[in-house]
Amino acid sequence: MTSHSDFGRKTEMKQYDPTTPDHYTNHLAEVNETNAVIATEDIYNKDGMLLVKKGLAIKPEVARRLLNHKLVKPLEVSVNVDDALFGQEIHRDIHQMFDRFEGLLEIHSSMRLEASLIEVCEKYGGYDLLVQKVTVLSKRLPKEYQKGLFCAWLSFAMATRLNLSNEEREAAFMAGLAHDAGMLHIDPQIVAKTGEYTPEEWRAMQSHTLIGDLFLSYIKEIPAVTRRAVKEHHERADGSGYPAGLFEDSLCIVGQVVAMADATYAICEKRRFNDKINLGEVMPVFQIDSSFFPNQVHMALMSVLRQVNHAATQLNISGDLSSMSAQLMEKRQMLEGVVESIYALRETLAEREHIKRMRVAKVKIDRLWTLVTRSGMLSAPLGRWLQHVVENQIIQTVSREIVEMDLMYQELQWQLKQLGRVLYLYLEEEKKITPELRKALANSIKILDMGAPKSMEKAEKVA
Repeated sequence: MTSHSDFGRKTEMKQYDPTTPDHYTNHLAEVNETNAVIATEDIYNKDGMLLVKKGLAIKPEVARRLLNHKLVKPLEVSVNVDDALFGQEIHRDIHQMFDRFEGLLEIHSSMRLEASLIEVCEKYGGYDLLVQKVTVLSKRLPKEYQKGLFCAWLSFAMATRLNLSNEEREAAFMAGLAHDAGMLHIDPQIVAKTGEYTPEEWRAMQSHTLIGDLFLSYIKEIPAVTRRAVKEHHERADGSGYPAGLFEDSLCIVGQVVAMADATYAICEKRRFNDKINLGEVMPVFQIDSSFFPNQVHMALMSVLRQVNHAATQLNISGDLSSMSAQLMEKRQMLEGVVESIYALRETLAEREHIKRMRVAKVKIDRLWTLVTRSGMLSAPLGRWLQHVVENQIIQTVSREIVEMDLMYQELQWQLKQLGRVLYLYLEEEKKITPELRKALANSIKILDMGAPKSMEKAEKVA
């Protein structure tokens, strides 16, 4: 999904029955206002009652009727959307997307991807149900559609750099394009929410991976790895992802390629200051993300991004560099304290590595600690350099370094917050915890800015 957020995981997710009409039905009715959505066959409920005759448009009143019944087969396999986005339209939209990302066209040309892009777009156009889903996505969730275009292209480029088979390259493109299409079946109010999710809302959002896998199962010709990649695009090498919390040795490479593309898009969006996104600015942040994806996938991304002439890219700066530098000094001190406090929790977690979520938390702490110490991003010399820059007002001469530090600190903050969420979910799920451990974990969560104080108060009272 989109946001760049892996809020832990629960074994129970919102159940999805493809034969029970849901929010996708309403999306079809809305799309029908501009693109006719017509039943391609008679639509019956499970008891044999005719609900919609062949040739009838899916209007709001028809949608309301369908929502009251369980169908013989999923609604989407019984309708057609006019003026759909086939291969030619996807190819056009990808090229239009190049205008929003400085460096993408340069990569595309350098890697000579055009001929193979045309070919894979044509292949996509042969999967009618996928075409329908992507078309509806473009109309109802346009931001997710734009992300899908980016992820389709970047996943395809990375798969090419990895020398994957033609089938795997195709799967990377298709999965990248449709990885968030499952959100069409989730309550739009939840999908559009920008604040913290409730546990129920988050379980609903997590289900988009499973929904995507299920609707792709109705496309018999599509490679099986496409389904698996969609299902696994929120899994992480350290076991902190969802829906299954798999570790690296159990993940397919195509799914991790799509996951890396998804993460790249999220990081690019953080640096959006105008209509142009500079890919040259996001490379430093992958010092942070490198340990959360398989090494070969991370190296493939770096290889793709190095096709950009970063020295020639124009730096996008929003706001006052002096203020940013002063804030970075404060943020560095804060992050240094948080990392040191959390590392002290490591021994406690090591004693409980037999518990999966505790193992995940320990792995995260180990990787973050290694990253921070090797990169020197929180080191005293870097702090003194930053102070020197601010005090001597030489900020303009090191503007790129300041922007890169800001981006890296943002990402480190985000990764620490994910650690807090892993710990929080463990406290929420596990009842047999000693008062001492509960208190230690609760304190760590507060340090990590969990943002769930009411739940924590409840947890502390139970202890």
